Amino acid sequence: MIADHGKGHIENTGAQVEAGGIVDIDAASVNNIAAHDTEEKTEEREATKGTAGINVETRFLTRPIEKYLNGQDQSVFQKGVEEALEAPSLGIDLVGSHTHRLEETTRDIARVSQFEGNTVQALLGGHLQDEGTQYLGRDGRVNIDARSHDATAAHTVETSLVKRLDVEGSGRVDTVTSTDINGRLMAAGGSFEEQKSSSTALPARADGTKGVGIQLGTDGRYEGTQFNSHGGVVAVKAEGSLDLGQATDTQKQTTKTLDGFGWARLGTSPDKARNIGAGGALTHDQITRESSTGKGVDLQGKQAQFLAGADFRSTGLTAGSEQPLDKIQIEAGGQADLGAGVNTSSAQGQRLGGGIQVSTSTAPGSLGGGLGGHFDAGRTQERVR
Repeated sequence: MIADHGKGHIENTGAQVEAGGIVDIDAASVNNIAAHDTEEKTEEREATKGTAGINVETRFLTRPIEKYLNGQDQSVFQKGVEEALEAPSLGIDLVGSHTHRLEETTRDIARVSQFEGNTVQALLGGHLQDEGTQYLGRDGRVNIDARSHDATAAHTVETSLVKRLDVEGSGRVDTVTSTDINGRLMAAGGSFEEQKSSSTALPARADGTKGVGIQLGTDGRYEGTQFNSHGGVVAVKAEGSLDLGQATDTQKQTTKTLDGFGWARLGTSPDKARNIGAGGALTHDQITRESSTGKGVDLQGKQAQFLAGADFRSTGLTAGSEQPLDKIQIEAGGQADLGAGVNTSSAQGQRLGGGIQVSTSTAPGSLGGGLGGHFDAGRTQERVR
């Protein structure tokens, strides 16, 4: 690959270059960026149901008799079956429900550039930019000569969204004497939402069977890059600074839930059991969890040397995980800083609560009253580094 006799610019997006001999890259500057394939899937379901009917409600008449026949006591403050009895009512009943389901997934897959041959060599007068690029020398070396080199990691990103909503309710309007009117409402519902996202790093790679050599006129930055010289030497030399940082995998999950409940019963019936009203309830939960895992530069082979004319810095550098290296040499004309890898984890949460209740009775000869209240609160915050 030669651009204008080595004086031009080359732009590659997910390039796949393979040769039986030498892969030669000759240009003033090169930008190797990852291509991305996107996969999307959406599934949605929704349903609404409702019924209505006219009927006679006799449970306040039949239930006390059933308790009497079974030898069970009537409700509190009711001395006998006669006091527990209530006249049947004629009314209209309404029942309805609504459900909604939504699931969405998206996957953005990185397809990085790859240059493979017996020997791979790149000669640049200017800057070499890589995003997860793979340099593979099957039976020889990988050699890079440039003014500067920036090898960042590509990322495959996955996201998902799940939503659920359930609502149901019922109502009744009835009369006992035809001169009164009574109403009863009942409602319940809940929602759930979960969002997930993850990013997986795909670091650059320089793998030469007989060695890896990189010569830079100024600075070099390598984000979790994998170097493997097998039986040879990994040699990275820069007139400026060398930064061996870590690539990062990240995960995030946010969960939200909401539950509700309502109840009411009001009317003008002479039966005291029908002259009460109450209702309320509400809860809310939300939690967010995030984590990251670092992938430091990885060295494999027989020997490795990093020579920087200025500063040298590394984070989470690993060496010899497959087989111990015979020698590792690090030299810096300025400051040398070798730091440990960094993983993070955090969680944030909150909870609300709720509740209310009101009761009253205006039936002749009966007592009335009401009371209610409830509240709950919470908060969670964690951070680990």
